Amino acid sequence: MEKIIGITSELITYLRTLLSDIFTTSAGLYLLLLAIEKTKPGFVGNAISEQVFLYITIAAVGLLILLPKERIGIERRTNLLTYLWVITAAILGGYIVYKDTPSLGTTGIVIGVLTSLLIVSLSMIVRSEQS
Repeated sequence: MEKIIGITSELITYLRTLLSDIFTTSAGLYLLLLAIEKTKPGFVGNAISEQVFLYITIAAVGLLILLPKERIGIERRTNLLTYLWVITAAILGGYIVYKDTPSLGTTGIVIGVLTSLLIVSLSMIVRSEQS
């Protein structure tokens, strides 16, 4: 059992995995709630602030940055669920951009589609570099 800064490598692995899951969940919820809020203004905002999930996402990333960079024993496989998550995030991201640019007409649609393609491309590049 290797110790890093007085903490066992198993604990670091567990914390990295836990924070990664918290990041993924809170980022997804933020994206979903933001898309709902853009579609029906006040529907989400009257019950809960979607910004809470953004703060949780930022905190999880901040804590992940503070942990040692070694990827001790973490293996992630790219499977169908990963692709489904990336495509869903891309569609929601493109939709949010489109809803923020309604005055641009067709250009807003093009920007939304390009945003979706960019999200998919960057996600797959990051995923391939991890393996």
